[in-house]
Amino acid sequence: MAAGSGGTGTGPGAGPGGGPGTRRGSADRDAEAEVWCRRVRELVSADPANRLCFECGQRGVTYVDISVGSLVCTGCSGALRGLNPPHRVKSISMTTFSEAEVLFLQAHGNEACRRVWLGTFDPRTSLLPDSRDPQKVKEFLQEKYEKKRWYVPPEQVKEQVKEQVKEQVKPPQSTSAEPGPPHLLHGDTGMLPEPQPSLLSPVSMPLEPALEHPRLGGLCLPSTSPPAPQATPTPSLPPWPPDPPRTPSRSTGPVLLSTHPLFLGASPAPSRPMVCLSLGSALPKLPPTPS
Repeated sequence: MAAGSGGTGTGPGAGPGGGPGTRRGSADRDAEAEVWCRRVRELVSADPANRLCFECGQRGVTYVDISVGSLVCTGCSGALRGLNPPHRVKSISMTTFSEAEVLFLQAHGNEACRRVWLGTFDPRTSLLPDSRDPQKVKEFLQEKYEKKRWYVPPEQVKEQVKEQVKEQVKPPQSTSAEPGPPHLLHGDTGMLPEPQPSLLSPVSMPLEPALEHPRLGGLCLPSTSPPAPQATPTPSLPPWPPDPPRTPSRSTGPVLLSTHPLFLGASPAPSRPMVCLSLGSALPKLPPTPS
């Protein structure tokens, strides 16, 4: 009975795939696959170029091209399968990925694929196909992958990347050439303004030659102060005329004392002599003048 019971294999963990060790190994593989799937989904948001389809430029990538390492849309994924040779494409959310596939995708991406498969592509002469026209998409993919129309070898791409990195890291070289003229602002003539005389600074006056003073008997410098205003000359009075000799007169008429205009304070008009008032007979009689 003991031997029979041991040979039936009904105990826990005896049958294939039915033990806890087998279930534990399957759960580990599922967790690992989930980790790699999450790494692939992170590639979409890691680079802005990965958010657009590498083949047609449409927004919203749902597949990855394992053959070249790019991210594409659903429509272009079917066209890639029809190429010769066909490309291996996988859904981002409905399949699992191995570690090698994830590392390959991380090392490439849409930007790296563009440098290789579209290295000589000129958007001015060539256009990306319309995703709504399957025939245009197929012809474009044939030109790109089968005929390698714009293909650049990866070794050459690496050299180009190295040169670009050197140019970015290289410090700017100082040139010995003379600097150019400074950039003038609007309204600037490039000339320094002339200094204006300050109110406190002495004003320079032109020098005049020294003159000889007629009375001091030497040289004197002209005054730098402005000349004083000259007074208006007053009219000169005529000279005081001598009085005529007095002669006794017994006349009762007016007696002329003086013809000078200031005698009685009259106006200085020489043509109109002024006379004194008539005294008449009130004047005393003068004695005769001895001869």
